[in-house]
Amino acid sequence: MVYNNLMLDFPLLILGLLLVAAYLLAMLFEKFNLPHILSYLTIGFIGGNFVFTNIIRDVKVQSEISHLFEVFEILALGLIGFQIGTELHIKDFFKNPKELSILVLSNVIGTFLIVFVIIFPFVPNIAVAILLAALTTSTAPAAVVEIIRKLRAKGPVSEKIQWILAFDDVVAVIFVEIILVFSIIAFGGNITFGEIVFQLFKELGYAIIIGIVIGLTLNYILSNLENKITKMEITIGFTILAIGLCEYLGSSAITATMFLGATVINVGQDDFEGVQDVIDIVVSPIIAIFFIIIGLKTDIGFFNPFPIFAITYFGARAIGKFFSVYFAGQAMKYSEPQKSSLGLGLLPQGGVVLGLAAVASEKLIKIGESSFATFVLTSVIISTILSEFIGAISTDFAIKRAGEEGKAGNANTENITHHQ
Repeated sequence: MVYNNLMLDFPLLILGLLLVAAYLLAMLFEKFNLPHILSYLTIGFIGGNFVFTNIIRDVKVQSEISHLFEVFEILALGLIGFQIGTELHIKDFFKNPKELSILVLSNVIGTFLIVFVIIFPFVPNIAVAILLAALTTSTAPAAVVEIIRKLRAKGPVSEKIQWILAFDDVVAVIFVEIILVFSIIAFGGNITFGEIVFQLFKELGYAIIIGIVIGLTLNYILSNLENKITKMEITIGFTILAIGLCEYLGSSAITATMFLGATVINVGQDDFEGVQDVIDIVVSPIIAIFFIIIGLKTDIGFFNPFPIFAITYFGARAIGKFFSVYFAGQAMKYSEPQKSSLGLGLLPQGGVVLGLAAVASEKLIKIGESSFATFVLTSVIISTILSEFIGAISTDFAIKRAGEEGKAGNANTENITHHQ
């Protein structure tokens, strides 16, 4: 057997070895309260740069397995979108619609504008700067919720952070998709209003229609089933169908599955009872492989010279998150601890942004902008790693600073999502 053909002949062997190694590392990381996503990225990075270097970096191998990687990426991203959607409880929005709208929109738009202003002088292309700024808007709900749960926190800051988390990723995904359409068209040179409208409808319009229609169909079927395993199988089948339709139509898979999940949870919540946890368990390895693949595609050469821009990018996002929510709190006359603590609790960033960055990278490669694709994906990966480490510390500090630690008695948080 030729060593360089191992990835071509037995790709699942290498992915299996990497997946087992990642799970073992995750067990170690748990002792330090580190999220699993870091273990997946770490093992992928080590495997691609130090263990299977001759296999992963071989040009022929890369061209042959690129489609396999793309399939895993689009499947995982669609499943992540479904998980986001199932956490979007519309009834929660109507409890405080005005306040929640101000907080979420300020968080997304404010972060985008602040980050763009900071990074624009360091980015060689305005379309790339806009795209990178848009990618900073999402947050990693699971990391934040886990900290709130462990601290048994209860109070206005903890409550408002969870409000934002419940809707933040939905708004951020749609916002990034819009910016991505604009950025890709901008690389073509001539931008017309008609082109933007057509591409937006193709990217988002089809996706929303697919998500809602398949969601309503799925609800009807689930209402006639009793067995949780059968419900899980049918749900995953319809989710993959939605992903496939989006691939066929050139639309956004994560948007479609997000609306599919939102439709299921809001229209037929009773029929979906208990199924979500089973789905999370089943799809977990797929999402893990997705993050491992991102690690595999990260070349150590990207870190030489020292990734100054990526660290600047992370710093810009931290500033954007803090001040965008701070100013929103000031407008709503929050107390000082609330205003300054909210932004500190929104720094973690995880699976959603990596998925969106992977999509952006693939699209940039397809239009011949591979250098920008590498620049975007690497910057986001480094920023995400820093966000997971520092974000956990800042969230812990924010909750304690607000004086809400230990006030819940027992764990008071819902399972917002596992998509990090």
